[in-house]
Amino acid sequence: MCAALGAARSRVEVPQARVPQPVLQIPERFGAHPPAEFADLARGRHALRAPADLKHHALLRVDDRRDWGKWLAEAGIADVDPARGLVFNQAHLAIDAAVGGQGVALARTALATWDLLAGRLVRPFALALKVPYAYWIVCPKTTSGPPKICAFRDWLLAEAAEESLRLRR
Repeated sequence: MCAALGAARSRVEVPQARVPQPVLQIPERFGAHPPAEFADLARGRHALRAPADLKHHALLRVDDRRDWGKWLAEAGIADVDPARGLVFNQAHLAIDAAVGGQGVALARTALATWDLLAGRLVRPFALALKVPYAYWIVCPKTTSGPPKICAFRDWLLAEAAEESLRLRR
């Protein structure tokens, strides 16, 4: 994604990537992968009270990522098959399926924030994975100082901080 700010020479990108030395990394809280699931799965006969309860629910996955296997291993759960469930090619589709009650999805907080805040999704467990990639604010160092670039960076970081605060309330 590229946000044009004024003249063509004032371009800033906000990619999701592994970038060794960016101008500025958006804080790591966007790298967490907490489970997000349809609010009604938190109640009823097969409510998610503990990670082992996931054996009663479809696990929604994106592509062939191994995130569920990692998450289950960190949770100490061995009797839930991380490969079962629906597979999507885009994270937002897995989130939409979770909202629609199709199962439980691992989702980046940045992608699930609005659904979490609106109560369409809940975070049943505190365990979160660290991911090897993050969102970065990237622009050439020679153009990172103009007021319009600084204003954009400051606005973006303030928005991220505000969403993080709202999620903790």
